[in-house]
Amino acid sequence: MRALALVALASPFVAECFHPAPPPDVGAARAYDRFPLYWVGEEFEGLPLVHVDARPESDIVAFVYGDCDPPPEGGCSPPLQIQIMALCPHLEIVRLPESGNGRAIRGAPVGRADGGPVLLTSAVQIRAYRGEGADAGIARRALAELRSVNDVAPVVAETIRSSPHPRPS
Repeated sequence: MRALALVALASPFVAECFHPAPPPDVGAARAYDRFPLYWVGEEFEGLPLVHVDARPESDIVAFVYGDCDPPPEGGCSPPLQIQIMALCPHLEIVRLPESGNGRAIRGAPVGRADGGPVLLTSAVQIRAYRGEGADAGIARRALAELRSVNDVAPVVAETIRSSPHPRPS
């Protein structure tokens, strides 16, 4: 009888574990007004947008695409994560491109930080991280497809893809 009572008490909590995650809060990103935010839409190369972290007080905003399966010991890296932060407070940790190397995406210089590409604009730096299950070029392709999600200048429109290399399906 006691075991049955414990199961009955625990059942509402167990049920909560199996509810799907709420949809990403794109509205919070659209309302964010501290600096311009850029994303690759609600889906990128078959990876759905699964999480948006755009709290009004935050200095870093993140868009997470795709899921990963954490191993028993925990932790995994989603296939693609885009982080946007104000440029000046974090500039010292970005390795800028060497002069004259021509590394740019959509006219903005590309540096490196944390092992991945960082797009440097006049107001923000945009980092793209490749995670589990993603090919090596996904971060650079994502940076090339960025567009504005909020209306803070400079606003960037979606590009027309002209690459001879089709997206993997």
